[in-house]
Amino acid sequence: MISLLIADDEGFVRNGLIKNLNWQSLGVDLVEQAADGAAAYEKALELKPDILLTDVRMPKMDGIELATKLREVLPGCKIIFMSGYSDKEYLKSALHLKAVSYIEKPINLKEISQVISEAVSMCSREKEKQALDLKRDTTIKESLDILKFNLPIEMIQKNTDISQLEKWLNVSDIQVTPRTKFAVLIFSFGVRDWNSLSIKGFGKTCLQDLVHDFFLENGLKAFSGFKDTNTMILFILEDAGLLSENILNGLSAQIINKLKDNYPVFIGIGSVAETLQMISLSYQTAVIAAQQLFFAGYGKFSRSEVNTSLTFEINDSILTEFKNLLVSRDNDRALAFLKDLSRSIRAHANTLIPNIKSLYFKILLSLLNHAARQKIVFSAASSESILWETLSEFTTMDEVETFVLNFTAAYFSEVAMLEGVSRCISDIYEIIENNYGNPELSIKFISDKLYISHSHLCVLFKKETGKTLNQYITEFRMEKARELLEDSTVKLYYVAARVGYSDQNYFTKIFKKHTNMTPSEYREMRI
Repeated sequence: MISLLIADDEGFVRNGLIKNLNWQSLGVDLVEQAADGAAAYEKALELKPDILLTDVRMPKMDGIELATKLREVLPGCKIIFMSGYSDKEYLKSALHLKAVSYIEKPINLKEISQVISEAVSMCSREKEKQALDLKRDTTIKESLDILKFNLPIEMIQKNTDISQLEKWLNVSDIQVTPRTKFAVLIFSFGVRDWNSLSIKGFGKTCLQDLVHDFFLENGLKAFSGFKDTNTMILFILEDAGLLSENILNGLSAQIINKLKDNYPVFIGIGSVAETLQMISLSYQTAVIAAQQLFFAGYGKFSRSEVNTSLTFEINDSILTEFKNLLVSRDNDRALAFLKDLSRSIRAHANTLIPNIKSLYFKILLSLLNHAARQKIVFSAASSESILWETLSEFTTMDEVETFVLNFTAAYFSEVAMLEGVSRCISDIYEIIENNYGNPELSIKFISDKLYISHSHLCVLFKKETGKTLNQYITEFRMEKARELLEDSTVKLYYVAARVGYSDQNYFTKIFKKHTNMTPSEYREMRI
């Protein structure tokens, strides 16, 4: 959109231009006006016009002063001067201010139209160039962002082209010299909701900036990338050749303390790499260190150490034993089994984390399938994908064990509740069967027997059977009545009394409602 401001102390000039020029064909979308230089300046600060069409001589502030001040705040504004005086000094000022043109009054509409059209073309070309420049800069920035995002992942690959890696580092403004030493640190976070942290201003970008600034303050360049939701790979570069294990240990302790309030974390420290070619080895040793910390928990850091413990043997007998405990519904033994299993795994610290999570996933999946066969839904993590996603996010053995124990305890809690409900429903059936001939049989009668409130009794029965309690009592009585009507020697009043109705007429009404025939009609049909 092209906007233009007319500044002239003569109203007939302003109004004449506005009225007689075809602004739309000239490419001008918005035209404003001001009666003196000072008013025009205030209007221009608000409007930010693309073109200023101004008289030279005006009260309060002349056109040259207006254009000079406006050039300071709107350097791209195209200026067109109008004047009824031929003054060389004004012409010099116009040239100095790089005015588009200097038009003498009285104004020729054709001439001023051509000048305005030229100014509009200049504005359009500049706006197109600005848009292209912005698009180019955005593309470059996005490319650099993508490069910086992918660079940490590329650097840990064993077969990465070193010369290409050096080029990427240079493009990312990360300078590497023959004296540069490198190290990889793996940060494993216990954050479950990064979105909430982002809303509070503590998201991943904030975290990375904080970590980078910390190491920069300690004389080390650093850049990082997230390998997955909770695993950040940090690359450290030091150009004086002084990087050492002791320095990394000390800085790791400090950064853990700095992050602890918002980011539970442990850090696996890789070996110091003397060359860029050795960076993948530093990463591998950091992975091993992080693996060992899986069992130790948050707030700790570690270097890769030789661990002589064996790996835990995972076999089908573990799943078989757990399934048997599910079938026997033995809550205490099932939980004890899981705790013993965790202790055994902890004693084998060389067991790979993915294998541990895979074992627990299979255990919980067997529980989930067992629950499904019993039509029990007891957890938000009630699908395979959600279950695996949840386990994958955990970064310590404590988290995995706690989740599995809570998941299993929730299952057995649901089982116990359902068993209680089943017993209650059985008791209701038994009371009805033993008392269907009692005219006093009712919801109150049953609730008093079971010491359960009327409302809870009705809700429970409807939820489990799909019928109201009164509906079931009536249906049960009608079924017994049909059985009695099979015997033609039994009087109708006796049938009514036997199924709990002291009023034979009322019994007949209820029977017809349920069978679409009277008791007599039913008997005739059956005999």
